[in-house]
Amino acid sequence: MDKHLFEDVIPQDRERSLQQYCDDVEEISFTREFTAEEMAELYELLSDEAVKLNDLESVKKDLMKEYSDKIKSLKLELNSTLQKIKHKAENVHEKTYKIIDHHEGRVGFYDKTGRLVHERRIKPEERQTILKPYKVS
Repeated sequence: MDKHLFEDVIPQDRERSLQQYCDDVEEISFTREFTAEEMAELYELLSDEAVKLNDLESVKKDLMKEYSDKIKSLKLELNSTLQKIKHKAENVHEKTYKIIDHHEGRVGFYDKTGRLVHERRIKPEERQTILKPYKVS
């Protein structure tokens, strides 16, 4: 059979000519090859889609880093809070007030609220040769 029919007829009239010439009209599935113009359009579309995809991947990468950093920060805060709850306390580094009790032979360290936060035995260099009266307020 011929590969092409009605090639000499303009494209707008070709389908009418085919309808008049055919025995029957049936719908079937088949593979249609693209023309050179259609292929050029597809390559242009492919190029545009590749650029869009690259842009989106770049945005995704930036967002993933941003959210990853936020998640990491929040996990550190969460871990810190869990440790505080677990130990019912936290380590701090702040000014304390050292009180030496020569009668008991003990040294106490008090925080700014007046609460005893650490206690130990008196060191030899902290011992007083003359005892002064112990006064509690």
